[in-house]
Amino acid sequence: MIVEIILGAIFIVLSLVWMYVGIFQLGIWVPGVKASAGLVPTVFAALVLVFSVFMVLSAVKKLISGEKKEEKKAISLPKVLESILPVVFGIVGIFVFEYFGVVVFTFTLSFLWLLLLSRKKWTFALLVAVILTLFIYLVFELWLKIPFPGRIFKL
Repeated sequence: MIVEIILGAIFIVLSLVWMYVGIFQLGIWVPGVKASAGLVPTVFAALVLVFSVFMVLSAVKKLISGEKKEEKKAISLPKVLESILPVVFGIVGIFVFEYFGVVVFTFTLSFLWLLLLSRKKWTFALLVAVILTLFIYLVFELWLKIPFPGRIFKL
């Protein structure tokens, strides 16, 4: 819990610095023209800031209540498989990204990572994967009109 508080505080400071650079040094918008170089860093820094604040608040709440870290496992994997799974995710992720595009890659990788490695409940993993995928699709495909790669499926 202490580690989460310290790490969250570090992320809060870094995201504030990142947002400052994005807004005041790079600029986030050229009026009437387009997004500037600081828009994407500022958006991601804001996301990091929000999640870091929630992480710190959750850790402080657990620390105050004296709650022990729960050891529930949604899915149990053998130790050997658990240790090589991140490498497998990386290798398979490259092919999914190349052939099926960013949207499918983001959803698949985030859902399976949360489910298998982070051992979150499938409902939570599905919700986070859908929100993350929808955010990336809406920002990059629809708003910024950045075409994503994908040989079989471009979305």
